[in-house]
Amino acid sequence: MKTQRAYIPWIDVVRTMAILGVILCHVVDTVMTAPQAAGSEEYTLWTELYKTLSRPSVSLFVLITGYLLLPVKMDSVEFYKKRLTRILYPFLFWSVAYTMLPWVIHLFTQSHDLIRMFFPYYGSQEPTLSYTLMEVARIPLTFNGTSYPLWYVYMLIGLYFFMPVISPWLEKSNKREKTIFLTIWGVSLFIPYIRAFVMNYAFGESEWNEFGLFYYFAGFIGYIVMGHWMKQSGRFPFQKKFWLTIPVFLLSYWITYEGYHFMMLDPNVTPEGMELFFLFCTPNVMLMTYALFVMASNVTIRSEAVNRVLSTLSRYGFGIYMVHYLLIGPIDYVLVRMMVPVAVHIPLCTLLVFVASWMFVSVLGKLPKSKWLIG
Repeated sequence: MKTQRAYIPWIDVVRTMAILGVILCHVVDTVMTAPQAAGSEEYTLWTELYKTLSRPSVSLFVLITGYLLLPVKMDSVEFYKKRLTRILYPFLFWSVAYTMLPWVIHLFTQSHDLIRMFFPYYGSQEPTLSYTLMEVARIPLTFNGTSYPLWYVYMLIGLYFFMPVISPWLEKSNKREKTIFLTIWGVSLFIPYIRAFVMNYAFGESEWNEFGLFYYFAGFIGYIVMGHWMKQSGRFPFQKKFWLTIPVFLLSYWITYEGYHFMMLDPNVTPEGMELFFLFCTPNVMLMTYALFVMASNVTIRSEAVNRVLSTLSRYGFGIYMVHYLLIGPIDYVLVRMMVPVAVHIPLCTLLVFVASWMFVSVLGKLPKSKWLIG
């Protein structure tokens, strides 16, 4: 017999923040490719400020996953069937769509400029059919240059695989044991900085061994355990004094921003260096994530209308994630032509893409078998 999970309005507040954060990140990526952004201190300032604000987005999604789904109560095969079929088919459909679109655009328009409207980081390669089909064939192994916004799904599938495995321990262990796990995970969050500033290999890692001391406690697994730990705790740290999380958020935001800015001052910075302070599994991003989650947990929504609107995110959120990137370029193009100042351009584009994606997915949701498209 299926049990209906009680609706938790503030979880959808977190989900809204996470979706807006993902869209904000990709809007900033698009704005950074604009010709007027090159050498502009104004563009540099606002893109760095807004991109820093977007960093907790994915980790908020993972925290929600742990909060809602752990411990897994059903048979693992049943869990895999239920969760994976919900995301796998839309993921494959949109991965193929993202990969094929440059070829389709080029076939009918011969325009690289139009391709770059949708995919600003698209290279100079000719989107031939053979090249495109080769990229499609690689989708089960990894994302490509046009489907990279969907990288999150590969990680999410891996977490789904592991959740039934860790669930028996979560059910049997007490709060102290989970706290020990999260403490070890917390130490592992410093590894990217140790590798960058102290030594490349640490804690038993080497050229021939990537499985170091903290390997099995590292990564996004900590966020799903944290989500479960917070739900089980009932009242987690700072929840009743959530105003204390404001300085935590501001401090971690400042560290993230200053770290990114510092790395970007190096003209020879590598792609890995650019992302160092933006990595989701770092202490500064984790603290930003936790602070936002605690703030949202104190939100009380008394309006039934607002609750109904928010609750649709539980149904459409994954679909919005799937389609939003295709709408950023056209909306950004219009705002550029309107000469909207960059400080306003970025949040306005983010909001417009969010609303347009929601409307588009709502329409798709009315189609027969829409779960194959939006989950």
